[in-house]
Amino acid sequence: VLQAVDAFKRVSGVAPICLATPDDCERFQTEALKLLRNWRSQHPKSRPETRTISAATVKKWLLSLHGAFERVNDNAGRKCVRGVVPPERLLTSNPWQRFTWIEPPKKKIEHFQSDDLLNLLHHFRTTWPGVTAAEAMLKLYVWSWARREQVAALRWSDLRIVEDEFHFDTVGKRGKEWWFRVPKSVYEDLLTFKTESPYVFAKLMDQIREFHATE
Repeated sequence: VLQAVDAFKRVSGVAPICLATPDDCERFQTEALKLLRNWRSQHPKSRPETRTISAATVKKWLLSLHGAFERVNDNAGRKCVRGVVPPERLLTSNPWQRFTWIEPPKKKIEHFQSDDLLNLLHHFRTTWPGVTAAEAMLKLYVWSWARREQVAALRWSDLRIVEDEFHFDTVGKRGKEWWFRVPKSVYEDLLTFKTESPYVFAKLMDQIREFHATE
């Protein structure tokens, strides 16, 4: 929201922003679409930027500003911060509700195909020889559907072996605990680069350093 407030001040020139009218808000979204992506800061040695800010970014700014105004709107019901702000300083309406917002174009949903996975595995084996932990990490991402932080932070103490099944316990988003199963072949791949470290992928950075040192 602070980035959105800063953008609104710079583009509209309205200060303080509580004086904004619906016309100011609508003009802001129109002018913001014309800004270059590096409009906030331009390094003297950077290449000239030709791309403008996306409609999705402007929509995020609108949502943030709408929420900020709603929290100090006396007619916003339970969303208003009454009791925190003096009553005389509360707004009586939200200008961000009184004009038509832009709608970003819908992105085409990309589906991961099996050929994409095979091509990526081939890329690791040919372009990054010796970095076997990266290939194993990719396989674990596919089998677990876990977030990057979860897979990267896996410990050997998280491993559960039940007969011929291999499971990893993990903690996902919002502290939710769950587990996932990996095939025996993937488990055997993990064992090939196991170290004394408690982390499963502790060897990854060492392999990358060795690759750059030799290649």
